[in-house]
Amino acid sequence: MRDQLKAILEARTRRPQAIAEAAARRHRRDSLLGADNQIFLIAADHPARGALRAGARPMAMADRTDLLERMSLALSRPGVDGVLGTADIIEDLLLLGALDDKVVIGSMNRGGLAGTVFEIDDRFTAYDADSIETAGYEGGKMLLRIDPDDPLTVNTLEACGRAISELAARGLIAMVEPFLSHRVEGRIRHVAGETETALDPFLLPMALANDAAVRDGEIVGDPTEAALVVLAEKGGVDVEETRRAYPRVAEVPFDSEYKLMATFHEMETYGRPVVRCFVKGAPDVLLARSTHVRGADGAAVPLEGARERVLAENDRLAGEGLRVLAVAARELDPAGFRPDADLLGEVEGLTLLALVGIVDPPRKEARDAIARCKVELQSSVPQAKWIFIEPVADSDDRHRKDGAQPPSRARGSRRRRSIYA
Repeated sequence: MRDQLKAILEARTRRPQAIAEAAARRHRRDSLLGADNQIFLIAADHPARGALRAGARPMAMADRTDLLERMSLALSRPGVDGVLGTADIIEDLLLLGALDDKVVIGSMNRGGLAGTVFEIDDRFTAYDADSIETAGYEGGKMLLRIDPDDPLTVNTLEACGRAISELAARGLIAMVEPFLSHRVEGRIRHVAGETETALDPFLLPMALANDAAVRDGEIVGDPTEAALVVLAEKGGVDVEETRRAYPRVAEVPFDSEYKLMATFHEMETYGRPVVRCFVKGAPDVLLARSTHVRGADGAAVPLEGARERVLAENDRLAGEGLRVLAVAARELDPAGFRPDADLLGEVEGLTLLALVGIVDPPRKEARDAIARCKVELQSSVPQAKWIFIEPVADSDDRHRKDGAQPPSRARGSRRRRSIYA
């Protein structure tokens, strides 16, 4: 592929007309739909906005050679019907000869750069209807950003309407992706699932399998759950809007016996209705109920190949004095789902999504007890030292204790924390 990339660079610098020639030579398929009467496209317009993450790799799409190699391989697979992308990607694939008998959709508006004051005013800085028709592509795609409180939204609405008409006049497909969002303290927020980021699958359980809220900086509900709400918000998810968009249809409330909470929501996966179960709870409990782990590339991999890595990460977080929770999910067939059934039995066959380490500050009663202890020690033995011994591996149980555990009862390895009087 590196030799091919050199050839692409040579063509772009010395023979730019080679791109138009490759587009003219491209063999177009007779039907937009595949043999299965569906259309499956690879979305490749993210890098143009600087969105380069894939799974746990923040710069996964930054290496053009690697990206083109993976896309060429994907396009060669049966069932992959084509690509949706910006000009730079599509032109490189044309020069590689990877787009024969494939559907090509050109991305049109990429001007709304993330984090800018004009993010909602998403200008058509990529393809237009004329260039799509001239290149012989099958259609154009636009991102329709809608913020009810931002006057710039109307510019995008008008521009998208005009682009749809121009594509229709040429007999071309217009693909529109609505993106509902709003600004919070100058930052664009969104409903989970309506974004180009790869974090949503991990953040959804934190937002939905959760009874807490944070309003005007104040916690409403359990502080541990509120920490997950804050994490989801920092990841860009508008928790309140997401909860309104995906209300619960059933739940398994938290219980100290089974150490988890699960909620069920009616959603869609590639247009197919599903009931999605989101779970949070103790890592060992969710691990025992899981069969897969979401890998760095977003794919579910069998748990057995990743179990030791998950356990090691759990121990590492717990060893740093953090409370560790796990989040997981699974999909259910709506036809067989009964909200009034015993749903704990449905919390099986999960895909483990993430471990979350939470700083667990002392409760007020613990701080008061420490203060009393210091006063008593100061009045009797000025140089005394109070030792708090705790296990580091049993993260869930550790944070349920109100005081120090006697050394004879502590489980796992121990760490000493000293508070000097």
